[in-house]
Amino acid sequence: MYARKSPLQPAPTLTIDRDRCTGDGDCVMACPRNVLAIRTVLAVVGDDGVPRQRTQPFVVDYNACDGCQLCVTACPTAAIGVQSPEPPRPINIGRRRAGLERRPLRVAGGSAWI
Repeated sequence: MYARKSPLQPAPTLTIDRDRCTGDGDCVMACPRNVLAIRTVLAVVGDDGVPRQRTQPFVVDYNACDGCQLCVTACPTAAIGVQSPEPPRPINIGRRRAGLERRPLRVAGGSAWI
């Protein structure tokens, strides 16, 4: 699990599969950061082509998401996905450029390695 510790870190990516979503709102209630909300839209549901009202979740604020994935756990139809960004990789600049290589040190009466 990924948890953002700083607003400078990239936010996780939330995806909602609207075909699988039933609009029951469990994901909205489970989110501690109020990232999701429910809205009512006119959608064509069924074979007759008649527009009907349908509830569906939508993302209010992508940047507020900390990647806790409680919405994913609460969704009974697995319609929500959270993809965490890759953590930043450490930069390898090498021992010589970092000043960490061992080199001889001249001292009176001999030499030593540091």
